[in-house]
Amino acid sequence: MTTAFDRKFRPLALKLLTKYGKQATLKRLSEHVYDPATSEAAVPPTSYACRFLLDKPSSNKADAGVRRNTRTGFLAGIAFDFEPRVGDLLVLDNENWQVGSIDPIYSGDLPALFQIGISK
Repeated sequence: MTTAFDRKFRPLALKLLTKYGKQATLKRLSEHVYDPATSEAAVPPTSYACRFLLDKPSSNKADAGVRRNTRTGFLAGIAFDFEPRVGDLLVLDNENWQVGSIDPIYSGDLPALFQIGISK
């Protein structure tokens, strides 16, 4: 069920990410398409254009070594007709990042944003 907050804040999240986010591509492999004989995907991934807002890197020195190739950022909850999932690829600045974590941020009953953890 969509609440008044969902109707207000989901489009606002998309508007802000469109304005301040970077152009990116979310790629999703279809399930069960890996061909072990060729070591490649039998079906190319489905690509979705999106805007991705990178979060500021941690300034904590203890996290610096662990998180050198790990970043977090945000995708709009209404950017797609599906939810991102662990294992998807995000192409950002011509670099492939693998989605490792997804934390929805709800505006009401539906997610307005997804905080996405990505790593190389």
